Amino acid sequence: MKRNLSTQGSIIPNALIASALIGLLTLTGAIFIPADKNIGTAIYIQPNEFSIEKDLNFSVNIMVDSKEPVNTFAGILEFNENVLAVDSINYNTSIADLWTQEPWFTKGAGTITFAGGTTRPGGFTGTGSLVTVNFIGRNASATTLSLRSTRVLKHDGLGTDVQLQKSLDALFTIKPATIGGAIYTQSVPEEMSLDTDLNNDGSTTLADISIFMIHLAKGNLRSDFNNDKKVNSADLSILLEARQ
Repeated sequence: MKRNLSTQGSIIPNALIASALIGLLTLTGAIFIPADKNIGTAIYIQPNEFSIEKDLNFSVNIMVDSKEPVNTFAGILEFNENVLAVDSINYNTSIADLWTQEPWFTKGAGTITFAGGTTRPGGFTGTGSLVTVNFIGRNASATTLSLRSTRVLKHDGLGTDVQLQKSLDALFTIKPATIGGAIYTQSVPEEMSLDTDLNNDGSTTLADISIFMIHLAKGNLRSDFNNDKKVNSADLSILLEARQ
């Protein structure tokens, strides 16, 4: 996708990058709010950030952390099928022993839906893995995994929802495969190396802004859109200009 690399207009100062992103995401309803330490239950993706070569397998865990007794867990794991392929799903974990909906991969939708619980006396407290998904990296790209529609119910005999901490998206980077130290990948024209479509889904959207936020914090040059060897406000301006 071609972009207009014009630098006309104001460039947001470095000190205002975070404010600009927060303002933009607040308007679109997609802001990531830090977890409230006072909320005692969380369901989240582990690891939160990972990098691996194309065509290799890796595992992602859906974790539960609860300071109060709970007994039922549900949600949807979303991922980009252009980048990741499901190899297997393991739900024989330490937490759930009864599944009302076994973790089910919907091909074409890029989702894994799950709903299960524990029959142990007193419910579950502590930290453990609910579901393990084994992926294969299909294409070299940065991509996110997200948890949506998550619910955890109290072990109170009433089916009461617990208040959950906000779940952050996880960032996974699939690198080109290497053989004997050499990288084997298709050549990419110079203009494509500046593409703002960071997750390779065909457009520049809020998902790419989410990835940019992580690249900005870590200085990842994949988001160096103007090739100045830095990730800063100039790259943010280019990204916002290209956003659809």
